[in-house]
Amino acid sequence: MGLAEKWAAVFRGEAPHEKALGLYLGTAYDWSDMQFALASGQALYRYKAVGPDNAPDALGVRFEGNLGTAVGTEFSGARLVASGNFLAVYDLPAYGTPKFIPYVEGGVGLIYTDFQRKRQGLRLNFNPVAGVGVRMGSTFLTLRLHHISNGGLHHENRGLNSVVLGFGKYL
Repeated sequence: MGLAEKWAAVFRGEAPHEKALGLYLGTAYDWSDMQFALASGQALYRYKAVGPDNAPDALGVRFEGNLGTAVGTEFSGARLVASGNFLAVYDLPAYGTPKFIPYVEGGVGLIYTDFQRKRQGLRLNFNPVAGVGVRMGSTFLTLRLHHISNGGLHHENRGLNSVVLGFGKYL
């Protein structure tokens, strides 16, 4: 099956995948006291279902949509945060068991924040993500580093860094 046919199957909902719901709790660790909580809907595909066939079986691709709120002393009240990310997920079964599978993940997405810190530049930014996690049966637990930056698209581009704890369940 060619790449176009694989993606057509994804858009028709026919490609094999796993759905998950998660919750991410984060706190900024550099120049902000911001905290946030995000509800997440996710789809995890084996890379072979969406990409070229010559990929390891342990490689997956996660697409996620996140929606939540952020609070901090530099803005009033809870503010909206929404993001869409895609991440490569690489299982490490040699370091676990069939019911306890560690993994590493990394990717990028877009994030909208209904707040704008000094020197942040934009409310719509890039959101690089890297993390480690473990899958325990149908549940997962992950620790991530997030970065928010406009990638130099605006002359003010002070990034915002955070550490994030995530957990959830595959449906």
